[in-house]
Amino acid sequence: MKFGFMLLGISLAVLPVAVRAQSVTAPASASQQAGFLEPGREYHIVFAGDRPPFSFKKIEFVETQEVRPDGSLGKAQRVPRQSEYILDIFRVVKFPGGNWVLVEHPAFADGFEAWHAKHKALLLLSQSGERSAQEVSNLTESAMRAIPLTQTWINIDHAITIKPVSEESLRISRQ
Repeated sequence: MKFGFMLLGISLAVLPVAVRAQSVTAPASASQQAGFLEPGREYHIVFAGDRPPFSFKKIEFVETQEVRPDGSLGKAQRVPRQSEYILDIFRVVKFPGGNWVLVEHPAFADGFEAWHAKHKALLLLSQSGERSAQEVSNLTESAMRAIPLTQTWINIDHAITIKPVSEESLRISRQ
């Protein structure tokens, strides 16, 4: 049996296109207002749109058991549970000006939750207050957790909120 090969040549032509320019005064962009960004600091950055660029959904099966009125347990069932994780905490690596900033964040989606817990623990440990030895141990463990990181250039003109990481951005309530 013989196999034949045929090469196809593709020719690309460049055609001039007339573009009509218009002068428009644009509103101040996020990049013009983001002079406060400092390399090495973490920021809570929320992006516009209903699908954040750094999010993932996870479906896992959990076991549930029915508790009958008499207190006995019914048959165990495995049911799916869906969780959505959104990464909104970034460490600024480089901000050369303009609308692009180099940020650091977890390299893998399964690190999003640990990254958030790490920043929450660091903030809580930096605050004074009464804590049990067990609570301090748990917070220290979360704060010291090693998370594989990567760097990404993001266009901050697509951000609707940029603020330093705080109790509010980490959704910490004071008791």
